[in-house]
Amino acid sequence: MFDLRAGSGLALGTLAFGLAAFAGGMWFDSRDPHRLGRYAASGFWLHLLAAPALVNTVALTFYNMGPGPGYVLLALALALVALLALVIDRRSFLTAGIGYLAFLITLVARQGGDLDWPWTLLILGAIITGLGATWTDLRARLMRALPDFPGKRRLPPYTETP
Repeated sequence: MFDLRAGSGLALGTLAFGLAAFAGGMWFDSRDPHRLGRYAASGFWLHLLAAPALVNTVALTFYNMGPGPGYVLLALALALVALLALVIDRRSFLTAGIGYLAFLITLVARQGGDLDWPWTLLILGAIITGLGATWTDLRARLMRALPDFPGKRRLPPYTETP
């Protein structure tokens, strides 16, 4: 139902809803880059709605393409989602992709033999913990590496110097 290749109205609807919620979330976030007031709270809830709508629709489309190009596109999409999450400083996009990341970890790890679910969860937990522990530094490095773009100064602050 959520496969964009099938031309499903539900898939197109969730994609449109996700894009609208994301645009609304960015609008609110840009009014309160320090995330201190009600604009930030509104942005949080809109991103919380946008993330699963966007991530699930795109990820399920690539997942349904099957092994090979579909899974490679799924991995690339999750990497882009992670970069987007870092740029806008919203972790909801990462949480929306956790299940797909677990699937990809299992897929890659099984290339070398059997992998039990506890090991998949341990690897996934290590990745999530690592991201959480280094989030601020990773975000600052990414933002410094990105060229100026419209709205960059309206995003949450980051350390300008290393």
